[in-house]
Amino acid sequence: MKALHQAALLLSTILSSQHGVHAWVGDEVCITGYIMDKCKRAIFLLIGLSLANPFCIDLGFLLDDPSTMTLKNPEKHSFHCLLDVPQCKDSGYLVLTDDKDEATAMHCLGARLEDTDAVIAAGLPAGQEGYCTDCTGDASKPERGYRATIIGTIKDMGDGTDGVTGTPILENIQVLDESVGCAWDAKTVEPVCMALPPTLAPSPDPTDAPTAAIPPPTLAPEPESLPTTQTCPDTLGESTEIDSSSTLHYAIVPSNPPGSGNGLLCGRLEVDDHDGWIGFGISEDQKMAGSQAIIGVPGEDVLKYDLGFYVVAGPMSEDKQTLTDTECSQEDGKTIMKFTKLLVEDGEIPISEEETNIFLYASGGATLAHHSKRVIFEMAFKSSAPRFDLEVGSEVCITNYIMDQFCINLGHFLDDDSTMTLEHPEEHSFHCLLDVPRCKDSGYVVLTDKDEETGMHCLGYRLEDTDAVIAAGLAAGQNGYCTDCTGDASAPERGFRATVKGTVKELGDGTDGVTGTPVLENIQVLPDTEECAVTIVNPVCMAPPEPAPVEVGDEVCITNYIMDQFCIDLGHFLDDDSIMTLEQPEEHSFHCLLDVPRCKDSGYVVLTDKDEETGMHCLGYRLEDTDAVIAAGLAAGQNGYCTDCTGDASAPERGFRATVKGTVKELGDGTDGVTGTPVLENIQVLPDTEECAVTIVNPVCMAPPEPAPVEVGDEVCITNYIMDQFCIDLGHFLDDDSIMTLEQPEEHSFHCLLDVPRCKDSGYVVLGDKDEDTGMHCLGFRLEDTDAVVQAGLAAGQKGYCTYCTGDSSKPERGYRATVKGTVKTLGDGTDGLTGTPILENIEVLDESVVCKTTTVPPLCMGAAPTPVIPPAIDPGVPAKDCTSQQCEEQLSPDYLLRYQIEVPSDTTSEECNGCTISMELIYDGEAWTALAFSNDGQMIGSEAVIGNPGDGTVLKYNLVNKDTGTQQMPESQQTLSNTSVEVKDGQTITKFTKIMKESGEIEITTGDNTFLWAYGLGTTLGYHADRKSFELNLSSGASEAVSVPNKSAWLAHGILAFMAWGVLVPFAVQSSLLRSLLPSGPIWFKLHRAFNSTAYALFIVIFAIAVAYTGKEGGTHFNNGHQKMGLAMFILATFQVVGGALRPHVPAPDSEEEKTQVRKMWEVGHRVFGAALLACGFWQMSKGIELFAIKYSVSEDNENALTIAYWVWTGVMAAIIVLGGGFFKSRSSGSDTNNATPLADADPDAEEGEAP
Repeated sequence: MKALHQAALLLSTILSSQHGVHAWVGDEVCITGYIMDKCKRAIFLLIGLSLANPFCIDLGFLLDDPSTMTLKNPEKHSFHCLLDVPQCKDSGYLVLTDDKDEATAMHCLGARLEDTDAVIAAGLPAGQEGYCTDCTGDASKPERGYRATIIGTIKDMGDGTDGVTGTPILENIQVLDESVGCAWDAKTVEPVCMALPPTLAPSPDPTDAPTAAIPPPTLAPEPESLPTTQTCPDTLGESTEIDSSSTLHYAIVPSNPPGSGNGLLCGRLEVDDHDGWIGFGISEDQKMAGSQAIIGVPGEDVLKYDLGFYVVAGPMSEDKQTLTDTECSQEDGKTIMKFTKLLVEDGEIPISEEETNIFLYASGGATLAHHSKRVIFEMAFKSSAPRFDLEVGSEVCITNYIMDQFCINLGHFLDDDSTMTLEHPEEHSFHCLLDVPRCKDSGYVVLTDKDEETGMHCLGYRLEDTDAVIAAGLAAGQNGYCTDCTGDASAPERGFRATVKGTVKELGDGTDGVTGTPVLENIQVLPDTEECAVTIVNPVCMAPPEPAPVEVGDEVCITNYIMDQFCIDLGHFLDDDSIMTLEQPEEHSFHCLLDVPRCKDSGYVVLTDKDEETGMHCLGYRLEDTDAVIAAGLAAGQNGYCTDCTGDASAPERGFRATVKGTVKELGDGTDGVTGTPVLENIQVLPDTEECAVTIVNPVCMAPPEPAPVEVGDEVCITNYIMDQFCIDLGHFLDDDSIMTLEQPEEHSFHCLLDVPRCKDSGYVVLGDKDEDTGMHCLGFRLEDTDAVVQAGLAAGQKGYCTYCTGDSSKPERGYRATVKGTVKTLGDGTDGLTGTPILENIEVLDESVVCKTTTVPPLCMGAAPTPVIPPAIDPGVPAKDCTSQQCEEQLSPDYLLRYQIEVPSDTTSEECNGCTISMELIYDGEAWTALAFSNDGQMIGSEAVIGNPGDGTVLKYNLVNKDTGTQQMPESQQTLSNTSVEVKDGQTITKFTKIMKESGEIEITTGDNTFLWAYGLGTTLGYHADRKSFELNLSSGASEAVSVPNKSAWLAHGILAFMAWGVLVPFAVQSSLLRSLLPSGPIWFKLHRAFNSTAYALFIVIFAIAVAYTGKEGGTHFNNGHQKMGLAMFILATFQVVGGALRPHVPAPDSEEEKTQVRKMWEVGHRVFGAALLACGFWQMSKGIELFAIKYSVSEDNENALTIAYWVWTGVMAAIIVLGGGFFKSRSSGSDTNNATPLADADPDAEEGEAP
C-alpha cells in the first residue's frame, strides 16, 4: 500500500506540475558539473563604470571577461571572480549540468546550493594557488572553471521559470571532487535551460531598468591655476588613433623647470558617431584595479575617478579634482571631451613624457553606466609645446658630444664619408675636430639626445668661445690622436663628450639647422663626469641629409647584386618565371647571367637596396664594360653552375654579388627604368668582401611589373579551391545557406560539389586568391572538362563524404583544393561574373601539393557578398505569390525540391476552391522512390501519401498505417490522380501528379495552411525511407516552416519509466524468485521479489497516466492502435497479478504433514503464467514504443537502430538469465530434493516470515 501511495503522489506531480521525472522534495540527488555564482544584481565595473545589472548567469557573460558567455564557457570562469568578488560569492551558487541545450549551445542550470560556505571551503583548495586570494591548490589544479560533484537533498523545487529561480534548492550539501562522480542509479534534477541573452554585454537602457549611475560629487572650486603658470598651446598638434572611430589629440607641456612637477597633458578625445559618455584611463598594468580615469558625460562635468575590481569607488575626492579646461559636448555627431591634467600628481599614476604609457579608453550610453566599447592602448608622447621658454641671459648646463659646424653641414665626417655626422658623433676623430682648419674654424656646437624618428642627435647650443673648446678638447683627447692632444691612455681616441655651462647670449633664428640653435657665451667646457643639476635645452632636430646628386666624373663605389638588363626588363628570371627579377636577385643563376646570349648581350646593372614599399631592389648603375663583369662573374661562380665558371665549392651557385668601382660617364634619362640610371666607365668588379668607404647612388626604383595579360593558347597553372558554378551563382552553399560560397570555399562539402546533379552539371571554376576589400575569393578560370574535375575530386575526398569518394582518412572532408594546368581556350566576356572568366581546355587536375612554377591568372573579383534578406512577415490572407497562375517552389532539403500550381475552376473561388486540383512535381537529386504526404498532425501514422516508385513506374495514393505494414495502397476507387509520371533522368528522380484538393474520406488540401510530410527512399524499390520530415506550407503565399511536434519530454519520460519498470525491475523480480538459491536463506528472496514488483507497478501507474493524459491533451483517440491496446491489457493484467499476489492462498507450515491445497497449486501456476506473459508483453511493448517515438519525432534511422540494438541486447541478457539460470537452478534443486528433501524450498514465504500456514 505504501508503494501505491507513493505512486499516487508521483502521478499527481506529473499531471499537475510537470516539473520532470528525476527527483522531488526530500530526495537525495547527485550532480557533477561546473559551479557558477548566480549574482542577481550587483554594482560592477568595467573601465571604471558602475551599473546595477544582472551578471554571470543572469548577466549572460562572465563579469571579468565580457567576451565570454557564462553558460557557453563556464570552464573559463576565474576562481577570483567566483570566490573573491563579494557581489558574486554573496549571491550564492548553482551547479550546472553537463547537458547543453542544442538550440543555444549553453549549459543548462542544475540546482541552487543553499550552503555558500561549503562551496567556498571546497573551492579554495580546488583552485590553483595565486588564482584567487586564498586558493591553496598545487600546480595540477585548474586556473579557471570550478567543477565538482554535489550531493544534497532537495529542499524546494523552484518556481517553474526558465531562470535561476526555476531550479531546485539543495540543502545539506556535500561538495566533493569531480572525480568522485555520481553513482549510476543516483537521482538527479531536471535541467533548466535558459534562452540566449539579447546581447553579450547589453548597454542598459535607463528607461527599461534602474541604473546605478555614479552620483555627481560636490566639486571643489576649480583651481585658479596649476602649481606654476603653464598653459596649453592653442593647437594640439599631435594625435593618435585609438580605433577606427576614436582619436586622442594631445600636446605635452613639460615641467618647467625640470622636476617642478607642473608638466601638462592637454587632451581632446573625439569619438565619431557616438552620443554617450566617453572615458580616458591611466593604468600601470592594463588592469582596471588600481587605475584612474577621466570621464565625461555630454553636458555634465568632466571628472576624475578611481577604478577597482568590478566596483567603482566613485569620483575622486574634491581635492583630487584638479582638471582644468574641461568640457564634454556633442558636435556634428561626435562626442568630444577636453581636459588638461597634470602629468604628475600625488597619489596618482604618473604620465611619462618620455617612456611608454598604458592607457584605457571606453565609451557607453547617454547615462554613465556600463561601457559598450573598451580598448587598452600604449603610447609614448611626442612633446608638442616648447620644452622651455629660454631667454637671453639664462644660465644653462648640458652634457653631450661637441661637433664642429663644418661636419654638421657636410652631413658626414670629413675624414670618413661613410659615417653620418649626427648618427655617430662618438666616432668623430679628435684630429678632424681639433686639427683641420676648416673644421675648427667653423665653430662648435654641443649636441643633445637622438631624435627617435631619424636616429640622429639633435643640436643643442652653439659655443661662442672656440678657444675654450679647443683647449678642453686637447686635454681630453688621447695623446697621438690629434697633433697637440695630451690625454693619457685612458682618454678617448674618438668622440669628444663634455659638460658645457654658459649663458644664453642670443636665441636661434627658428630654422632647423645650426643657426636655429641659441648661442652660449662665458662658457666652461668641463669633463663629462661633471653633472648638471638640470639640463635646459630646446633641441633643434635636423632632417637626414639628402644624398649628394651624382655628377659626371664622380668616382663611385657600390656593393650589391649584378643583374642583366634583359631579365630586369622581362620582370622575372628567364630560366624561372616564378621568381621576380628584382625581388630575389640572390636566386639568379650564373648560367642565365653569363651563358645565355640575350642576357649577357643586353648589358649589366649593379643594383642597390630594396624599396620598402615594393620589396624590390632599386637600380644603381649601368656598367659599360660587359667583359669586365663577365670575367669577374666567371671567377666568382661555382664550377659547374655556368659553362666557364671556375670558383671552388665555397663559391656561390646563384646570385652574383660584387663591389663595383667606377667613374660616372653619363647620367640617366630621368625615367624609372634601366635607362634612368647613370652609366659607369673604367669599372673594377671586385669581390663583395671589398668595402666601399662611402656609397654614392641615386637609386632608381621601378614599379612592380604588371602581370602579362592572358591570351588564347597560353599554358597556365593555378592552385586554389574548385567550386561549382551553381553555388557561385546562388551566393551561398546549397547544403548550408549560412555560409557564403566565395568567403569560405574550404567549408564546401564534397557531397554538394560532386553528388548533387544541379551542382556538378553547372560546371566548375578554379578560384583565385581573396579580394582584400570584400573578403571573398576572386574567380580564376572556368574548367571545360567536368569529368576530369569529378574524377580527381572523387579521389581527393575522404571516403564517406560523397557517394563515390575513395580517399583515406588523411584526405579532407570539405573544401576541394587542387592544382589545375590547362590551355586558355577562350577569354571571358568582360563582365564581373562567371562568364567574365577565361575557359581552360586540355586540363590536368592534380594534387594541390604539385607546385606551379608561376601562376598566371587575371583574377575576376565579384562585388561584395550579398546581404542576407530577411523576408517580411506574410499575411496568409494576402498572397505573396499567385500560385494559381504560376508555378511555385519549396526547397524541401538541399537535394529535394517541390514545385506546385493550383488550378481553380472558373465557377469557384480560390477561397472555396470546389473542384480545385493541384499539380505537383517532386525533384530529388538521386535515384529513389519519392513521396509527399498530407497530414493533420505532422505524424506519419494516419497520414495519406502520394508515392512515385521508379521501380515499377507507378504513382499511387497510399494510407500510412504503421511502421510494420508501412503503407497501404488505397483502393482503386480512390486512385484519382491524373497526369502521373515518374522517371529517373540525369541522376534525378522526377515525380509528377495532379490531385483533387477536396476528396471524400481523405485529408483536405486547402489554399491556406497545410501540414505535409516528405520522404525519399534508399533505392528505387518501395521500402524504408532514407530521410523524412514534416512541414507546414501555405499554398497561396508559399510561407513554410518545419512542424514542431509537442510534448517530447513527456513521451520521453513515458519511455524511460517503462524501461525501468518492465526492462529492469520486473526481470529483477522474476530473477530473485528463480535464483533464490543464490541468496541467503530465509525470506530475503521474497522481500526482493515483492519490492521490485511493487515499485514496477507503481511506475506502471505513472506510465499509464502519462499516456492517457497526453493522448487526450493532443486530441488523440484512446486505445486506438496496437501499442495503446496492449498497454491497456497489460495494465489490467498487472493489476490482477498484484492483487492476486496480495491475496495468495497460504501453504502449510514447513513442519506440517498437510499438503498444498488445490487452490494454492492453481494459484502458483496462474501467477507464474501471468508473470511470464506480462514480461513478454512488456518486452514487445517497449520495442514498439521505440518505433512510435522515432516516427513521431523524426528520429534519424541511425539513432533509432542504435537504440533498438542496445535495447534488445539488454532484453536478451535479462531473458537469458531468467530462462537458462532459472532452468539450471531448478534442475539442481530437483536433484537435491530427490536425495535430500528440503521442504523450505517450496515453503510459503509468509510462513518464513512467521505467519500461520
